Amino acid sequence: MKPQDVNNTHKNNSSQEEDGMAERKFTILGEVRSGKTCYLLGMYSEMTAGVGGYSIIAPNADEDSDLTRRYQKLTNKKQGIDRFPLATGAASTYNFNLQYGLEKIMSFEWIDYPGNFVDAAQRDIANSDYIKVEQSINESSTLFICMDGANLADGTLKQKIKRVRNNCAKRINLYILQSVFYNGKWHKRISK
Repeated sequence: MKPQDVNNTHKNNSSQEEDGMAERKFTILGEVRSGKTCYLLGMYSEMTAGVGGYSIIAPNADEDSDLTRRYQKLTNKKQGIDRFPLATGAASTYNFNLQYGLEKIMSFEWIDYPGNFVDAAQRDIANSDYIKVEQSINESSTLFICMDGANLADGTLKQKIKRVRNNCAKRINLYILQSVFYNGKWHKRISK
């Protein structure tokens, strides 16, 4: 995407910005211990430094400080396993601005859901938290799906594929199947 393309998107969504709403929403789902929060921290660290003229910032100074501190802890190997973030206990929402040079071109919201949300045995479709996950998927322009690298560690290719399907794909598909994809957009299926 070229800066002018993102800029045009920014101009088209100016009313959202005035309302204080993010112009885009990104949702990340995955297994417990798949690295969703670590990915967020690493992405934030890399993108605050800038890549190809693009950078992201957390407009909230406290959130910026928290994300930076947590990434520094993550990279401190002296802390051993304690350097990794605890499993996410509840959904966490982060707000960011995408910039090109020093000019803001888009705001976005990043929603990090706990890994246990993809566990079919724990899923309660009447629970408001699970309804929010489905709603977040429907409203998101991007859905990130993370899986535990242990699924790919040992065995034949066929065994690895089977583990990915059983441990990740089947579970996440429960959410995706609640929606119907057509015309490039997710639309909520009407349930009776």
